[in-house]
Amino acid sequence: MTRCCSFCVVLCLLTGMATAQDEAPAIDDLFGGEPAATNGEATATDGNIQKMIDSYVAAFNTRDAAAVAAHWSEQGVHVVKETGEKTEGREAIQGDFAKLFEDNPDAALGVKVESVRLVKPEVAVVEGVARVLLGEEAPSDTAFTGILVNADGKWLIDSVHETVLPEPPTATDYLAQLEWMVGDWVDDSDEVRVDTNVRWAANEAFLIRSYTVQRQGELEHQGTQVIAWCPRTEQIRCWMFDSDGSFGEGKWTAVDGGWQIDTTLTRSDGQLAEGTQLLKIVDADTVTVERTALTINGEEQPRSEPVRIIRVANN
Repeated sequence: MTRCCSFCVVLCLLTGMATAQDEAPAIDDLFGGEPAATNGEATATDGNIQKMIDSYVAAFNTRDAAAVAAHWSEQGVHVVKETGEKTEGREAIQGDFAKLFEDNPDAALGVKVESVRLVKPEVAVVEGVARVLLGEEAPSDTAFTGILVNADGKWLIDSVHETVLPEPPTATDYLAQLEWMVGDWVDDSDEVRVDTNVRWAANEAFLIRSYTVQRQGELEHQGTQVIAWCPRTEQIRCWMFDSDGSFGEGKWTAVDGGWQIDTTLTRSDGQLAEGTQLLKIVDADTVTVERTALTINGEEQPRSEPVRIIRVANN
């Protein structure tokens, strides 16, 4: 993020305590509909703080850089903690706002204020998290601490220190450890031929595995498996659907050299099958799969020998 974008996230930190104007962005929507938090201690002590905040919001929502900068003290300072980068003075602040409004006429801002407290009658401290949305970019979150000062009965922003918060991992980030599976594979077996294709779903939110099973040249059955990151259980899970009418689900657990896959399957005849497979990575183009445990309606079944699965080279 450029200095201007990051800078202006925090310049607008006070909007979360103000009443949004009719033309303002839907501030709370940027936080999934949660209302912005406030602490009324400072505004209850001196209503002029609230008036300044309302004025600040109105200036921002009308994209008036000069009016926004007027809410800062002449010596106002902004600091990015990670880099130590500093912007000083009302004039520089106004320039950054002018550039922001020119480049991002639809900028939206949301804030969760965690605390507002008076250090002394003429000094207030505001802390919280600001979220900015610029065009089609992903929202960016920033933790901030702002200092307000009362100069001759008028509250002004004297300084802001911000820390850009890391973006939370996405489903794609968690599934990246299985990205090696993407491509075409075939079982190295004389008895049956299993062709498998693994690909990303839209937006790389899931992995989709499609397979066909042939015996003596005849199609026996085929199916689809969807592999996903489950944020609720914080693990990789899968769901399977086969053309023979069976369906089930499973969970993936990383083990030394590969993955353990525990599945529960409802067979087409209604019986319950529960099993464990061990997938071992031999190299970038070779894996083995072994069924280490299987029960059908609670009765143990024989284990299977490891089957080699080879990547099919794309011509």
